[in-house]
Amino acid sequence: MKPFVVLCGPGRSGTSLGMQLVQGCGFNVGKCNEPNIPHRWEGLRAGYNEHPLSNAQGATIDEAIDKLEAQRCNAIKLIHLYAQWIPRLKARGYDVHIVVTSRDIEEIWTSGRQLYTDWQPEAISAICGQAERITRETRGYLSDEKYKAYELPFQKVVDRDKELLQGFVKFLRPDWTIDYLQQTVEQLENIIRPDIVKHAKVLNDSGE
Repeated sequence: MKPFVVLCGPGRSGTSLGMQLVQGCGFNVGKCNEPNIPHRWEGLRAGYNEHPLSNAQGATIDEAIDKLEAQRCNAIKLIHLYAQWIPRLKARGYDVHIVVTSRDIEEIWTSGRQLYTDWQPEAISAICGQAERITRETRGYLSDEKYKAYELPFQKVVDRDKELLQGFVKFLRPDWTIDYLQQTVEQLENIIRPDIVKHAKVLNDSGE
């Protein structure tokens, strides 16, 4: 089975970091020009999630995947159309690894849990670009650096942050434990290496 990373995020705060991490591990991130929707929920209600991929390197998802494969791409950043991409990638024999990105940790929790429930990816991770909120809600387990990128579950410092990590992991997938987290880290080192995570870029105030 070959891995394919799907970066899902409503904005740029965590997504730019996610792109760097994935590309830093040798993954080639393809482009998908999705319909220009001012607000994602309005777009979903209006049926844009079923929109054909007229600008996404193919008229259908399978054609778009064909194009990505021809370009040796094995990762893509999506905002609105992951509902169709994930099952099609799985049907074509890919191990789908979702990375949920956002500036809002509550949105990460909600989106991550929903993505896992609906599409059963082989792995799910999260990147958040809002350290102030995380620090306040986790009683100081993280530093006070503004917009420090927090990454899960590829975080290796489980001994120091067991309680924090267990809280995050269980929110995304209730049956996850610290033991499972450690196994997941070992299994996915080929996706995002620990040294890449350790030197991850600290987001600036603009979130870029």
